[in-house]
Formats: sequence, C-alpha cells, structure tokens
Amino acid sequence: MHLALALLAWLSPAAASELSAGDASRFSKLALKCVRQEYPNKPDHVMADAADVRSPKAMHPAFYGCFDWHSCLHGHWLLARLLREFPGLPEAGEIRKALDENLTAKNVAGEIDYLGQKERKSFERTYGWAWLLKLQEELLASDDADARRWAKNLEPLAQALAARYEDFLPKQTYAIRTGVHPNTAFGIAFALDYARAAKNSKLEDLLVARAMDYYAADKDYPASWEPGGEDFFSPALMEADLMRRVLSPAEFSAWFHAFLPELPKSLSVPATVSDRSDPKLVHLDGLNLSRAWCLRGVSAALPAGDAVRKTLEEAADRHAADALANVASGHYEGEHWLASFAVYLLTAARYPRADADLAATDAQIAEARVEFAKRPADSADRKWVKMKLEHMLKTDVLLRRKFNLPFEKNYSRDETKYYMKRFDRQLQALDTADAADLKPLLKRYGWFKIGEWGNDADTAAWLVVQHSDEDVPFQKEVLGKLERLYHSGETDPANFALLWDRVAVHEERPQRFATQGGCAAPGRWEPDPFEDPPRIDERRKAVNLGPLKKYESENAKGCH
Repeated sequence: MHLALALLAWLSPAAASELSAGDASRFSKLALKCVRQEYPNKPDHVMADAADVRSPKAMHPAFYGCFDWHSCLHGHWLLARLLREFPGLPEAGEIRKALDENLTAKNVAGEIDYLGQKERKSFERTYGWAWLLKLQEELLASDDADARRWAKNLEPLAQALAARYEDFLPKQTYAIRTGVHPNTAFGIAFALDYARAAKNSKLEDLLVARAMDYYAADKDYPASWEPGGEDFFSPALMEADLMRRVLSPAEFSAWFHAFLPELPKSLSVPATVSDRSDPKLVHLDGLNLSRAWCLRGVSAALPAGDAVRKTLEEAADRHAADALANVASGHYEGEHWLASFAVYLLTAARYPRADADLAATDAQIAEARVEFAKRPADSADRKWVKMKLEHMLKTDVLLRRKFNLPFEKNYSRDETKYYMKRFDRQLQALDTADAADLKPLLKRYGWFKIGEWGNDADTAAWLVVQHSDEDVPFQKEVLGKLERLYHSGETDPANFALLWDRVAVHEERPQRFATQGGCAAPGRWEPDPFEDPPRIDERRKAVNLGPLKKYESENAKGCH
C-alpha cells in the first residue's frame, strides 16, 4: 500500500490525539528518508565570492538534507523525539546510525564555522535557531547514552545560537507577525522551552521580557484575516501559544479573552490545500498541524470551567484529523518537514502543565547526571563505584517521588493519564540506563556486600535490579546471589524478599512475602497471590518486614 493511503487508513479523527508505536514508525521513515538526502536543496546562502559556490553538504556537514537547513533540523528533532518516546522502535538502529553520522563534533564545528562568516548574521533567524534549540532540548531530556553524546557535540552550536538571540532580540523593535519562518512568537516560544530546560536564566529572562514587550498589550486581534495563502503558522494562535508559557494561568486567561474575544470561523476550520506538490501551497497542511497544537495548548492553559475550552478543543480536533491524514502525500515538498509538525502535535502540545512538570523532572535528572559526570569514570576505583551507586540511588528516588505529582496538583483525569503515560517512559528509560551501567560493575565485583561497601551501595544496586522488569533473567541471576548473602547480613533481607516476590510474580507463581501487588480501588491496595497466608507475618518478620496489614495501609496511600 502507498504510504499516503496507509496513513489515511491508520489515522482517524479519534486517533488524532495520541502517537502510537505504529504512527512513530511511519513518521520516522519520512525523516530517515530525508536527513541524508542532499538534493533537491534550497539553501539560505549569501555568497561573498566565487569560493562560496559550494554544495549543501560542504556548507552544512551536519544539516545538509531535507531540502533546507531548518527542515533538516525538523527531521533530526523528530528522530531524537521518537527514539526517546519509543526506544524499541524497529527503526531505532537506523535512527541511531543517522544521528551518529550527522551529529559529530567535527560536523557541528563545521556548522559553527559557517555561522561565523560575516554574511551569515541573519541566517535562519529565528526559525532555524528555534529548531536547533528544540533539538538540543530534546537531547538534553534523554537518558540515552547516545543522546547524551550527541547533546555534548551539539552544545557549542546551541550556545552560539542562544548568544544570537541575546544579541538580536534587544535590537528587534517590532514583532514579526507573519505566518511563515520569521514569526517572532514561534522563535521565542521554542527558545524559551530550551532556556528553561537548559537552565539558561539569562536567555529565559530576555525571552520573557521581549514577549511581554511585543504582545502583552494586544487586544482584539484581527484573526478573521487569516490565513495567508502560504502560511504554516497562525500569527494569532502562535502568539497565544507563546503567552500561555509566559503568563500565570489567571493572567493568561484575562489576556487571551481580551486578545481573541471569540474564535472566528477562519480559525475554527482547517485551511484548504489545493495542490500538495506546490512547495508554498502545501504550507497550509503545516498550518493545520500548528493550529491544532496551539489550540490544544491554549485550551489546556485556560481554567477548567472556561466555556471556550470546548470550542478550542473541537477546532483542534478538526485541524488535526484533516492534516494528519495528509502528512505523507507522496510529494517531497511536504514530506520533508510535515512529519515533525505532526509528531510535535501528538507528543508535546496538549497538556502544557504536564509537559512542564515532566520537563522539569528531566532537567533535574540531567543536572544530577552532569554533576556526577564531572568525576572521571573509573570502574576499578572503589570510591568512584560507590559514588556511581549513590548517584543511581539519588536519581531513582528523585524520579519516583514524582509519581504522585498529578494528584498533588489536582490534574484532570485526561491530564493525569497523559502525564502517567509519559512518566512511565521516563521510568523505563532511567531503569534501562541504570541496568546497563550496573551489569559491568557486577561482573567485576559480584555484589556490593554491606560489610565491604555499606548499606547504601547494597540498596542502590538492589533497587536497579528490582526495577529491571524487562530483564527477568538478570533479576533471577541477582536473586541467586542475594539468597546466599542475606543470611549472613551481607545484603538487606527485606530487599532479598522484595526481589524474590518480584521474580515470582513475573513467573506467575505465588509470592512468599506478599510484597508485590496493586491498587484494587481508591484507597485500597492488595497483594498479588501469595503462599501459606496464615503464616505470612511470620515469614515477613524473618526478613525484617512489618505486618502485612500495615504494609497494605501504607501502600494504599498511593491508590487514587
């Protein structure tokens, strides 16, 4: 089946709010097709002399594909995002290969050299700048070792473009309110996301200040004049999508209703695309996608009881359903970039509060990882190994403490579902990375006996194993070691018991200590089946666990 027809069959209006693994696979193929495809190419290139007549790859060793520089950034961001969201994607190996080829330190140095020429002052300002920072934000958020390496390689270019924002925005007197690349609101919005993730407070303060300067006083926006014939942004909605990032919820609600007192028909129905083989007219498919993410982001930022939320959501769904069916049209004019808009719509735009909380957690873990990485790695150095285990324990506890955040902040039901789905991916990524780091240490040291290493090292290593649910043979291997050690006090008996039960549940056997279970109802936790119930507390006491009733009561606090 042709890919466009497959997409039509695959994406229905009901599917226009979630990204499945199948969706991700199809979108990844579009990006993989173009990030290494040099031609056709439309360079944004000012030539100083005859020597500047160069091929795209000679000018841009990292980002030479996908028709133009900024679209190549789209594609790299899409691949990095899908690798983080779906690490088991069938295309994951090819994605890693493509990013490995392009995001080398040498290639990035070539990009910086190009930017450094005096003729390049306005190169890709600010659209390409924004997508480069969005790519770096994505890499910084990942637990993947490859992504960390790519982020390190890309960091000098990200810093160079952050500096360009800091140099240019104070000079830009007026906002650019176009529906294409130079749109100021878009350039600030994506850069602001990056600044917050990277903890660049200087850049963040500037971006917030300029957003307020440009847009805070806007009222009665003439949105009925939209769309323009080649728009891929709605100037009205892109501005609102920026301001929901800048203002408090109460401030944003007041601002939005003054800015756009009602949603005109021109913004509530998808734009018509008459020719998808035309590189300008196909922009309107992108408009429908970006409108959808803006409408959803704005809706979610308004108070729960605001009547306009339903109107915005319905309009978003119409735009999404229309545009998602046309991402793969068979025409390179749209296929080289539309998938990135689709993936952004489906993964990062519906619940901005949840996205912000998830991003903040990612940033905390990344900060802890960067701090630990300052110490030279040496698995033969026991002091370094102990610090490594302590670091694993710290990040594990940091992340799992975020489990109850949606309930503490009174998220809506849909918002909670969205958060928990992505939180689970954060957990899986951290657990997988920790297990990969722990295994070679266990080969060297066997186990971290309490008498030699202390309680914290024993607990940290056990916790990594306990959470390695995708690798039950690894858990069983370690369980055999702990069973030999816990009698002599060289590992925590309670940890042995918890792992014993974990393996038993995986193998669909009754537990021995009733430590594994789940929420049966709000406020009620129940253990999975366990052997010999009358003697359960006796067995639990032998491994330093308290009575089962108390354990059930403590776990019930997490059942919402």
